[in-house]
Amino acid sequence: KLKPVDYEYREEVHWATHQLRLGRGSFGEVHRMEDKQTGFQCAVKKVRLEVFRAEELMACAGLTSPRIVPLYGAVREGPWVNIFMELLEGGSLGQLVKEQGCLPEDRALYYLGQALEGLEYLHSRRILHGDVKADNVLLSSDGSHAALCDFGHAVCLQPDGLGKSLLTGDYIPGTETHMAPEVVLGRSCDAKVDVWSSCCMMLHMLNGCHPWTQFFRGPLCLKVGDGTQHGQQGELQGPGAQAAGWRGCSAVADGARGGLVIHVGS
Repeated sequence: KLKPVDYEYREEVHWATHQLRLGRGSFGEVHRMEDKQTGFQCAVKKVRLEVFRAEELMACAGLTSPRIVPLYGAVREGPWVNIFMELLEGGSLGQLVKEQGCLPEDRALYYLGQALEGLEYLHSRRILHGDVKADNVLLSSDGSHAALCDFGHAVCLQPDGLGKSLLTGDYIPGTETHMAPEVVLGRSCDAKVDVWSSCCMMLHMLNGCHPWTQFFRGPLCLKVGDGTQHGQQGELQGPGAQAAGWRGCSAVADGARGGLVIHVGS
């Protein structure tokens, strides 16, 4: 697939990017690339060295779930770290929501369920994704397959299962509109922050916009951290198990927040 030469893999020498940019985030850009020797194509995320976190590679190396975009490798070249991963032709779930305005509840639940399968896999390995949102869920060309990507905010939790504050050291929290209250408040965190973010992603799919942004124009961290539940912006309207699961998984208090994987699968 990717063919380094004498332990080197340099842009424009061994591989080249296509002009079309696939995506852009706070830490870098994603492009389609092609290996000049084999013709193999995949995606490359180009991250500036000063904002690169080694934990991104530590978190996703060796993962084999179909709900996680596979990592092929990474190489540093000058001021850049290039991260190579599988190319999914369907674009991101965020792009789909933008194109369609919002998604029907059954379709939103379908994608949420697949994303949560990926989170269940990560959490079983004590990995916190840290930035679950529609832009970080990629789709196959026919839209039937969804997988989590972008581990730039990932955290490897301690073996004893104890949480840790994410607002320490060089860590930069994920997307503000999807940030759990305990992250905003600098409290000890565990995998339940991904559960909260998943609820926010569901609201985005149902409403066509990020949570809070319709009704609140001030600094969002103040709104998220003040103990107000975001359920007023839309909830699941389905029968008992789904609705009850929604209320439990969007609970402001992390101790009362359940596991959304179980409820969606009910």
